[in-house]
Amino acid sequence: MDSSVLDDLIAEQQVLDDLVAGLDEAQWATPTPAAGWRVRDQIAHLAMFDEVATTSLTGGGEARFAKIIAAVASGDTAFIDSPAGNTPGHEALASWRQARHDQLAAFRRIDDAARVPWGPNLMSAVSLCTARLMETWAHGLDCFTALGVEPVDTDRLRHVCHITYRAIPHALMECGVSRPETIDDLVVEVTSPAGAVWRFGRPDAPNRIDGTAAEFARVGVRRMPLADSALRAHGPFADAALQNLKAYL
Repeated sequence: MDSSVLDDLIAEQQVLDDLVAGLDEAQWATPTPAAGWRVRDQIAHLAMFDEVATTSLTGGGEARFAKIIAAVASGDTAFIDSPAGNTPGHEALASWRQARHDQLAAFRRIDDAARVPWGPNLMSAVSLCTARLMETWAHGLDCFTALGVEPVDTDRLRHVCHITYRAIPHALMECGVSRPETIDDLVVEVTSPAGAVWRFGRPDAPNRIDGTAAEFARVGVRRMPLADSALRAHGPFADAALQNLKAYL
């Protein structure tokens, strides 16, 4: 596994762990921006899907996702509606730490290019690692907001911006938006937290989105309304992409 992506995933997980490690049970029960979810639900959700990722990385992904899909179809959605249930926050954190440990070992054993199930799709192991970082950061934002702590943006946002860009065709398909252009017709140019310019796509693409990486990433994980951002679209394909950004399945 590409150690740079994996190291950034570990760092992002530790930021969230540091935020919640000292919480008392009243704080664990603090409502977050996700309707019906407390801080402990955010951590329990991450624990579950880090464990699911480990299952995919070690050969059991198709069967595990079949069970998840069957549960949703039957109406057994407690794991979505209230991921922690009655589990105390410190126990949810312990479960997440174990899930992270197991996931890390699985990532270290697999080749970057190996393709593993994730939902209805197959993705490379390195892309799954990027997706786990993206989800950790997104749910971390919910926890920071709930606890009234300002998060510090880092250059790890590059991974979130990259996966948001690569997910644009899927996001448009999900929304029923059909366009003749391909992702090669779009470039995203955003300013990093450190002030560098990050470019995703070919520089001469006829459509462009620009702004800050912080806002592009937040809109991509649906933690900031597009109207509250200063992101700009240049070209019809860029406008359609920006209106429908979604970094996750």
